Amino acid sequence: MSSQVDTPSLDNSNLAALNTLEAQLESEAFFFESVRDTIREKKGYSDKDPLDLAQFKNLESRGGNDNLLHIAQFFFSMETLGCRTPSQLEALIISHNDKVRAEMTPAEKAAGKPPSEKFFAANEITQIRLTLDYYGEIVFSLTELGKIMSDLMSTSTTANLLKELVIGGVFEQVGGPALDPSRPDGYEFQGPAETSSKRKLVQPGRKFMEDYKASLLMARDRIRV
Repeated sequence: MSSQVDTPSLDNSNLAALNTLEAQLESEAFFFESVRDTIREKKGYSDKDPLDLAQFKNLESRGGNDNLLHIAQFFFSMETLGCRTPSQLEALIISHNDKVRAEMTPAEKAAGKPPSEKFFAANEITQIRLTLDYYGEIVFSLTELGKIMSDLMSTSTTANLLKELVIGGVFEQVGGPALDPSRPDGYEFQGPAETSSKRKLVQPGRKFMEDYKASLLMARDRIRV
C-alpha cells in the first residue's frame, strides 16, 4: 500500500506571504551576485589576474551577505530620505549618541565612565560636517561607518568588509591612506584641510547603489504577479 503525503493548502494570506518571501529572497540573491560580478570584473594586480572571491573572507563569511545588505540599506535610506546636509547628518549622529548613552548602566553613569567606542566625539562630528561640505556627497570614514552600523555588526566587521569592497571595486575610496594594495604608493589624501589626513574615506560606487535599487524593484514586480 502506498502512502500519500497531503500537501497543506494555503489560504490567500499565507500564499501572499510566501510569494513575498520568495520575491525577497530572489531579489537579494540578485543583489549579492551583482556585487560579486563587480568584483570578478575588476582585475587584480595586473590585467591578467582577476580577483579571487576566496580572498574576500568577510564578504564570503557566514554573515557576509547580511552585512552587505545592512550597508546597502543604510546608504539607500540616506539617499532616499535626502539626508545630505551637514545639519541633517549631525542630527542623525546626535540621535545615535543619545541611544549609546541610554544603553549605559546606572553604575557606568555614576562612575563617570565615558560612553563606549560607538560614541561620536564632538571633533568627529565636526569632521563629518566639514567632509560633507567639501564633497557635497555622503562620505564617511571606515571608523565612522563602523560606529553608525554598530547596532547591526561590530565596528571591526564593518571596517574589514568595507576594505574588501574597496579592493573589489564595489566601493570607492576618496581619501586617506590607500586601502587597495594595488594602488600606487603616492596616493594623497583628498579632503578638507581641517580634518585628519588619516581618515580612510569611502563611498558606495554608483553600480552598487543601482544594483540594490534594481533588486528592490525586482521584488516589487515579483510580488505584483
